[in-house]
Amino acid sequence: MNSSYEDGLSTFVTDRIHSIHGRSSRGASDGKAILSALRRGQDIGVNPNLWLDTLDLPERYQGLGDTPSAAEQGAFAALTLWSLHQQSRTSLVHQSGARFGAQAAALVQRTGRLGAVQRRLYALSMASNINAVLAHGRGIVSQLRDHNLDVDYGQFAVDISNLLRPKFAPGTRVRWGRDFATNTNPTNTHK
Repeated sequence: MNSSYEDGLSTFVTDRIHSIHGRSSRGASDGKAILSALRRGQDIGVNPNLWLDTLDLPERYQGLGDTPSAAEQGAFAALTLWSLHQQSRTSLVHQSGARFGAQAAALVQRTGRLGAVQRRLYALSMASNINAVLAHGRGIVSQLRDHNLDVDYGQFAVDISNLLRPKFAPGTRVRWGRDFATNTNPTNTHK
């Protein structure tokens, strides 16, 4: 995958998060309304109030015709799951560099529930459409929220975009799996 392509998508999502969070934390009604609408998890493009924050990606990321691209779906899923994670929080839950697999491992360390977290991460990593991503993502993101673990949602958008493209999905699974395994296994002496 082209690094500038991934960087651009990550930057778009990160900028949107900072914009929405900034408006919401200043008490702007549109920021709070956007967070609320994103949490409802409607299909991409359905809610006109979200178009400006979710569908105005640069042209290189846009789908053709009526079908959203993998990048549009990845950005939408990341923003939707971030809004769930951000709910009732004043400090920003987006943290640059907080890779999803490593944060899932941190969740295991905090909860001691390796099997449950691993099953959720596996189910999300095998999702092949946006509805499955959102369904499985909600479960693990809710747990991350409950245990105060932040995520790099810009990178998460790239990961989801890649999961939705069969050619790139295995690479995302390897990164998530590697981050999860190397940060979960207490006998790992190769760090």
